[in-house]
Formats: sequence, structure tokens, C-alpha cells
Amino acid sequence: VNLYSQKEGIERLPNICLPPLEKSISVPKELAVKGNSYPIGIYDDPDTQYQGEAYFDFDADNTIIVGASQTGKTNLLQLIVREIASQKRANEASFYIIDLGSMILKNFEKLNHVGGVVLQELDARKEKLMSVGVSSISSYNEAGYNDIPHLYVILENFAVFRELYADKYEDDFLFIAREGITYGISLIVTATTTSGFGYKYMSNFANHIALTCNDNSEYSNLFDRCRTEPSNIPGRVLVCFNKVIYEAQTYLSFDG
Repeated sequence: VNLYSQKEGIERLPNICLPPLEKSISVPKELAVKGNSYPIGIYDDPDTQYQGEAYFDFDADNTIIVGASQTGKTNLLQLIVREIASQKRANEASFYIIDLGSMILKNFEKLNHVGGVVLQELDARKEKLMSVGVSSISSYNEAGYNDIPHLYVILENFAVFRELYADKYEDDFLFIAREGITYGISLIVTATTTSGFGYKYMSNFANHIALTCNDNSEYSNLFDRCRTEPSNIPGRVLVCFNKVIYEAQTYLSFDG
């Protein structure tokens, strides 16, 4: 059929289905940021034959990223740091990075956006908001104040954190997870499994991203009644928008 069509000059009809997601996608040179929502990659909606950017608001909610080793967690963290730092000045965004995994995030230590001690900052923010008669960072900004940068606490490898520092810092970390968003402090945490994330943690993390996991039950732990799983491709994730679960391919944080 193909040879006959070529011989007779018959053009191939357009495919009625979109192509599969690419296995590697570079981050766009010009980000289409929507407010405080950033695109982490391209998601696929086969039911409507639509592919578009998957957006997450890392300011309004805490984020948990779960996946087995070598599936793309660190790349996704680097992507998030790169995107936010490229759109906000150092007086608008600060990163507090705890790398207990690959130590690749150490590459960001000289970035002007990288800061210091979180608990001291939370107490200072509470006092500043109370001094002007407001109770949340959103109300503070709406009142015309813009001197408090949003603070992102990035924790690479939650299991190691619990193993080494649970006795000393876990209560403080849970307090930040519960209270931080109100004062402009959000958490972005990676883990190989959801083990150790009880209800007290999960109830404070609204953004869920799942890469390939060793145990299929992890997807249901992150997404209620999840009956799908991502393809076993580095950077391939499951995300949920409007209670619908989609597969997506995250952008490469840096080419090469």
C-alpha cells in the first residue's frame, strides 16, 4: 500500500491520534508562567487528544515527589529551582536546600537565592505579619507590602532525614509543613516511597507527583483510586488535575 501510494502520489492522511510523549523534552527557552504556577513538563490526555504543559503552584501548597532511584527526582528538583530563580529575584524568592541524596543540589549553593535557618525565619515572619495586623502572607502582600520573599524548603530524600534527624527535628519539620504556607514558606520533598508519610504529613502536602515506583501501591497512596502507573522512563510521572490523573514527561532541568 505504501509503495502504491508513493507511486500514485497519494498523500498520507493525518493521524487521528497524537504521538506518544517524547522520552526527553528540553525546558522551553521562554517559560509560560501562570502567576505562581510553573510548567514541569508535558502531560497527555488521550481521551480528548490533547497534550499541554503540566503546571504546579509551589507557593500555595507543599509538594511531595515520590519515585524509585534513578527515575528523575533530582532532575525535577533542579528544574523547579531553575524555573523559580529565573522568574523571581533574590528578594522575591529564597531556597533552603537540604540534600541528603545525590548531593547534586550543592551546585546551587552560590545562587543568590539560597538562604539559611528556617525556624528562625518562620518566627520572624509571624512577628512581622502581626505587627501590621494581618495573619497570612497573602493578606500582607495585598496590603501593599512586598519585603518578604517566598521561601522554598527543599528536602532531598525524606527517608534519610527521618533516619538521622527524626528525634531532633521531625516535630519542627511537621510544624513547618502545617504552618509554613500561611507565612510564605513551602516545602518540596522527595522520597523513594510514601513509607513514613502518615496522615499527619500527607494532609499537609497538596501537590503530589509520582515517578516510577518499585511498588505499585505507591500510586494509590498518592492518588485515590489510581488504576494507572507511569511508563518506566526517566522523568515520566503521574500528576492529578481536577481529580483526573494524567501521565506526563518532565522537562530536562539542563540540556546534557
